Amino acid sequence: MSDYARVVDLLSKTDGRDKIYKFSAGVFKVLGELAEQQEAKGSYKKMGASITSARSLMRMGKFIGDGPKLLKIISTAQKGGLQSLPLAKIIEFFRVIGNSLYIMGDNAAFFAKHKVLLTSADPKLITKGAKIAQFWGFFLAAVLDLLALQVALKKRAADPTASCAEGKAALMALAKDLSDTLVAIGHRRLPARDLAPHDAHLRRAHLRVRWCGHVPQLGEDEEEVDAAPSIATYVKDKREQENDEKEREKRNNNKRESLYSMRQQKTVKKKQSRRINN
Repeated sequence: MSDYARVVDLLSKTDGRDKIYKFSAGVFKVLGELAEQQEAKGSYKKMGASITSARSLMRMGKFIGDGPKLLKIISTAQKGGLQSLPLAKIIEFFRVIGNSLYIMGDNAAFFAKHKVLLTSADPKLITKGAKIAQFWGFFLAAVLDLLALQVALKKRAADPTASCAEGKAALMALAKDLSDTLVAIGHRRLPARDLAPHDAHLRRAHLRVRWCGHVPQLGEDEEEVDAAPSIATYVKDKREQENDEKEREKRNNNKRESLYSMRQQKTVKKKQSRRINN
């Protein structure tokens, strides 16, 4: 298959287009962070947010496809009992539930953000719950990949070719699911351990930001939330404030020294004039 055919095949699949959009959104967000001009920065970030919203639309109602998977596992358990289910099937059951809850939460947050149907709901709160479900879905998927890798390694003696192919596929899936797990966990907070020991006020600010709940906006990726508190911004502003205070104190000291010098000169002149008069 030629490269062109692979691209056509990728674009013909919803999941393929979704990954391309995900990559594009990430590129625009990086460009937004690197841009120096405020106008360009805002344009890049808006573009990334728009692509993320488009991905939310692509996932609209996708949780319906998870229904047959759950019913199949439940049917197997009803026939042979829960003990007949292998560990991988039990993990897969909860993984599918996590994925479904994430998609439902993402869909609900999209409606809440645009004030359609869920007009009184808080999209940030819904997104927070969806992100939790997404994390467990991807985490359990990574566990399934490890189990698949273990099965592939056991086949090395009997069928090395099949073992190599299955092991490679399991490793690729594991890398993907672990990356998605990190995305679900991902945050932009500055760890408290990175702050200097004497910056107690910065540590308290970090805790306030951490527990106040900086929640990403809609979509699988984080969007830029201008109103959200940022410990990095707080640290930067605090450093600038301290530098300004030092500069102000330095100028005041220079003024005091200058005044003191002028007074000294006046005193010397007065003494000299008195001596001349005497």
